[in-house]
Amino acid sequence: MKHVFVILCLGVSTTQLKAQTVSQTPDGSSNSETESAYTGYVVNNNVPALPNSTSGGVTGNPYFSQDWVNGSITTGDNKVISQDLVFMYNKVDGRLFLKKSESAIILQADPAKITSFTLITDRPHTFMRSDLLGTEYTGKFYEVLVRDEKKYSFLKLTTSEFEENTTGAASQVMTVSSSAGSYSDKVKYFIAKEGQLVPVNLKKKSFESALAADKDKTDKYFKEHSGSFNEDAAIGLITEINGQVN
Repeated sequence: MKHVFVILCLGVSTTQLKAQTVSQTPDGSSNSETESAYTGYVVNNNVPALPNSTSGGVTGNPYFSQDWVNGSITTGDNKVISQDLVFMYNKVDGRLFLKKSESAIILQADPAKITSFTLITDRPHTFMRSDLLGTEYTGKFYEVLVRDEKKYSFLKLTTSEFEENTTGAASQVMTVSSSAGSYSDKVKYFIAKEGQLVPVNLKKKSFESALAADKDKTDKYFKEHSGSFNEDAAIGLITEINGQVN
C-alpha cells in the first residue's frame, strides 16, 4: 500500500511559523504556498488539552495511540502538504487532532475536507473516509488493511466505548473509592468490492461466504494455510485472491 505523507499547518500565528511552507502534489512536484491557504482544513484551531486517559482511575485508552505520533493527511482537494506535525486520533468520536511537535496549541482536523490520514505507531496505519470505500459519508474513517479499487479491499473499524464500573450496594458501603471505569475497543471488519461493504467476522466460514465468487481461490488458500484464522491470515487471504504480492 502506498502511503503519502500529508501534513497541515493551521491556526498558528506568524510569530510561530515561517510565512511560507512547501507543499508537495501527488505527482511529486513541489510548490510554495502561504500558511493561510491551509486554514480551511481545520474545524477547531484551539482545542483544550486532551484528557489523560488514566486520570481518575480510568483504564484503557480512548485514543488510537498512547501518545502523539507522526503521520499524514490527504485533503479533499488533493493537496499534499508537508509540515512538522504530530497526531492523535480519538476512537470514541472519530476526531483527529494535530499540533506542531513542540507546540501546546492543539488543532482539530475537519473530517469533511479530509479523504484519508496515516498514523505511524509500530507501523503505518492508513484510514480512509467511509464514502470513498463504497458507503455513504457517515463521518467515520475505516482503517485500510488491504486496498484494491478493482478487486477486494479489507477494512477495519475500531471504536471505543466507556464503561462505568458497577458494584453491589454492600460493597459500595465498604468501599471509599474505586476505579471509575474503562475504555474498551469494539472492532468490526468489512470486505469492500464494487461499492458494497460486507461485514465479516474473523472466522473462515464468514470469509468463505463473503468471497463466494472466488471460492476456488479461497479453498486453495485455506488448504495451504492451516492453523488459526486471525487478522494477518485474513490480510494474506485477500491479498492472494487479489493477485497482489505479499
